[in-house]
Formats: sequence, C-alpha cells, structure tokens
Amino acid sequence: MKKILILILAFAACSICLAPLFALNIDKVKVAFLSGDYKEAISEGERLLAGAEHSEPNLDKLYYLMALSYMQDGNYLRACDIFEIILKEFKSSQLQEEALLGLADTYLLRGDLTGAERAYNQLIAEYPSTELKEQVYQRLAKVALNRGDKVKAEDYLKRAGNQSAQEKRAAIQDEGSCAIPAEGLHIFYTVQVGCFTNKRNAERLKDKLAAKKYEAYIEETISAEGQKMFRVRVAKLSGRQEAVRLKQELSRQGYPTKIYP
Repeated sequence: MKKILILILAFAACSICLAPLFALNIDKVKVAFLSGDYKEAISEGERLLAGAEHSEPNLDKLYYLMALSYMQDGNYLRACDIFEIILKEFKSSQLQEEALLGLADTYLLRGDLTGAERAYNQLIAEYPSTELKEQVYQRLAKVALNRGDKVKAEDYLKRAGNQSAQEKRAAIQDEGSCAIPAEGLHIFYTVQVGCFTNKRNAERLKDKLAAKKYEAYIEETISAEGQKMFRVRVAKLSGRQEAVRLKQELSRQGYPTKIYP
C-alpha cells in the first residue's frame, strides 16, 4: 500500500512538472492565418476556444490570432471584442501592447476616429517606450488627415521615427504594419447615399447611380447588433473638397448623403 501511495504521489508530481508542456496547440491556426485563409483560422480557433481552459498556456496567443483573423476577414466588431478580452483578462500577457494597437485599429477601420485616437494615445501613455511607437504615430497621422487637419498630421509624422516624411506619408497611404490590412490604410473620401439590410436593394441603387455615370459601389459591413449591412457609396476621392461638391450634387438629386471616412 505504501509503495502504491509513493507511485501515485510521484505520478502527480510528474504531471505537475509536465503540465506546461501540454500548452494549447495553435499551429493550425497559425498556418491558416499566415497562408491568408482567415476563415479557416477563425473556424479552427473557435473550435479550440470551445474546449480551452482559461489557464492554458498559449490562450492569449490564440485570442490574438483570432482577433487578427476576424479583422482581416472584415468583422471588425468581433475583432474588437477579442482584443478587449486580451486586455482585460490577460493583463500579464506579452501581447498587451499589440492588443491595444489592434483595438485602436478596429476603431479606425470602422471610421470611429475619436475611439481610434483615444486608444492610440492610451498606448503611448501606458507604454512610452513601446516599439510600436512609429506605427502608432502613423495611425494618428491618418486620423488627423481624415479630419482634414494636415498640420497635426505632419506633427505626428515627425514623431513617427527616422523615416523621411515622404516614406511616412507612403506608409500611411499604402501599407500599415501589425493588424491593419493594406486596404484599410488608403486615404480617400467617399459619399454614402444609402444603407440597406437587403443586398438586392443596395444593388438596385448602385445600378441606378451607375446608369447616371457615377462610380458607385457596395461596401459590406456588420452593424453593432451583428446584422449584415450593405452601404452604397459613390467615388473614392483624394480631397475632402471634391467629396463636399459631390455630396452637394447628389443631395440636389434627393439622395440622403454623408461623407466618409
């Protein structure tokens, strides 16, 4: 009996020592994400999350990959939720800075300039020595440009690091780093003329505008309630004044208009 007890205690001690070795295996999620198959990364990640314990090693990494996958797949609200989980429930995670940057990026991609600016500034305030500083200031410059404040944008670009001003502007207009997809960083203004839950209705309006020689297109998004929405927008313009003129022209024709970003 004594020998059995010793064996049980030895096995228990061995199990405790080996526990970290059985970390959550997120390799399939990594491979899917890196290959650009974001839907597969999401599917595999959700499967793992369904059976995961909160204390499991790699869980914060799994959440981060999931958030990036949802962001790349265009579901910014779900990505936002997951970044917030990392920030609130994994306070000792090494991914805190990246998660806060990702959270700010979701606001920016959804057109919430105030939320984005607040989160970027929070990152700088809480992590003054962050290695993400250059990306943060570039994002803040984009926020300023979207508001038409070129002076403030230039100031942020000066703080962004050692790149030349031209390189920094190119970074804002072409490709960002970390979480933001390349298409999310193009600077342009567009005029929205309708928003529908029925895609066919959106297509009818787009076709009607196209018949009038307008460069109309449909942008699919998810509402705050999780419902799929179809926005009908016209043109992608480099200057806000051009967008204002287009807005006025479309308004005179009876369309309900609003300028974005």
